[in-house]
Amino acid sequence: MTRARTVASIVMPCRTATRRGGATPPTIPRANSCSAHNLRSIPRCILRFRSGQVSKRRVVIVVWDGLRPDLVSSEVTPTLTTLAESGTRVRNSYCVYPSETRVNAATLATGCYPGQHGIVGNKLYVPEVDPHGAVVTGDDATLTAIAERDPPLVAVPCLGDYLAEADKSVVVVSSGSPGSSWLSNPRPQDHLYNRALARPAEAQAAVAQFGAVPPDSLPATGWLDWQARVCVEHVWPALQPDVTVCWLTDPDHTQHRYGLGAPRSLDALRGCDDVLSQLLASLERLGWRDDTNIIVTSDHGFTTRQPRHETDSVQALIATGLKAAPDSDDLIVSGGAIYLTSEAADRAAGIVQALQDNPATGAIVVADDGPAAGCAGTLPLSAAWGGSLHYRRPDIQFSPVWWDGANEHGVLGYAAGPAGAGHGSTSPRDLQNTLILAGPDVRSRMTSDVPAGLIDIAPTALAMLGLPVPAAMDGRALTEVLRPGAAGEQATSTPELRPETASASASMTAGGSYRQWLRFVHVGETQYFTAAGAERD
Repeated sequence: MTRARTVASIVMPCRTATRRGGATPPTIPRANSCSAHNLRSIPRCILRFRSGQVSKRRVVIVVWDGLRPDLVSSEVTPTLTTLAESGTRVRNSYCVYPSETRVNAATLATGCYPGQHGIVGNKLYVPEVDPHGAVVTGDDATLTAIAERDPPLVAVPCLGDYLAEADKSVVVVSSGSPGSSWLSNPRPQDHLYNRALARPAEAQAAVAQFGAVPPDSLPATGWLDWQARVCVEHVWPALQPDVTVCWLTDPDHTQHRYGLGAPRSLDALRGCDDVLSQLLASLERLGWRDDTNIIVTSDHGFTTRQPRHETDSVQALIATGLKAAPDSDDLIVSGGAIYLTSEAADRAAGIVQALQDNPATGAIVVADDGPAAGCAGTLPLSAAWGGSLHYRRPDIQFSPVWWDGANEHGVLGYAAGPAGAGHGSTSPRDLQNTLILAGPDVRSRMTSDVPAGLIDIAPTALAMLGLPVPAAMDGRALTEVLRPGAAGEQATSTPELRPETASASASMTAGGSYRQWLRFVHVGETQYFTAAGAERD
């Protein structure tokens, strides 16, 4: 079985990363691992800091997995609220699409769109690893297999590479999955401390002193406490990293089970706030607080899920004769991603039509270079990825419909799906994430309405450390929230904003029409995908 490589009409120009043997983007040298890139060959022409500045700064990036910005409050998250009031809160911040954890962990690490770094979903279809289905990227064994059989795992340099080039270091401390931990810094030689994975060998020896990792619980109190201890009792005093990525598995871990606004989910938020309090207290004890910039963010938002019409896409495709059986490999369906094998390439238009006919389906984007390109009513996948397209991309990517009603706890935002709570859709409630910055280089007591996103954290961290922002990064240093002394004269200017909407329509089989839209906003050269949806009449 082979993956379809039919080239249909190209809807829009895009930067495409192809498999071995094909052309690769000229600005990104390829190698077998992120750490092996020849960084000196990458232009460092974007200098967004005051020339000659010598920085002794540290940066601490704290990721609250799945934290919606509207759930930050003085009652539930007092420490985070106080931090936001002392620094800058960015009100219009976005993750990248799909709004899934490992996709955004790689974007956090690289400052690039998924079409550049190649982690295009929580599950990936990599025929060299499993020709019959998509593999879950949450464990280190799967990522190792991808890195060995379809290198490089991450196709662009990461923050850790640029820091190493400047003789600086990054350490990841995480209570999330081993996969998200690995992708937060894909350099195997750097220190990583996860509840199920530690590297290198000296890291494994260090965590032994903390005893057994506590068992899973909801909220994940034991894991969070273990993580905080590892960071403040070992990582900071012993390793003194320039950048720390502290990834908290809650509130995501608990919200998936109990839902948004539920008592246990609020307890999960309180637990994360307590960890943040411990981290800030440790910075004070070490005498680092005045020299440390703190970035608190989340990898995605969250929505309440509710069944609506036919939400099982596999069964719907089987019922229409477009897929042979649930486990058949004629076409691979993984969540909202569909990969067409060579035998299914001629079904592309029928699959798109079936999705459009299903009232539970929202926006549909298709690979610019795949067999579904140009199908009526679709838009190019590269449009959601800043014009880039990686060869691991699905041929068809669709989102469930979403709406903005309130759940039983008064939290807004629904998407079609099995009852519960989740993320991954094109709803603004899933795409909008939390972004709060504070520290010596951040403007005080400020709220920024300039769009920003997870893609900007790596470039901003480099600027805070007095390092250049590489041209290879798609994100930008958030000069509008940095003090002039930290980011040069650009810090006083207002970036140019350019909103944009793309739309497409098609006729449905049973009558009526399907129309979808994608919304973006550009700040300078960086694009933020803010929402997409579909309407039927």
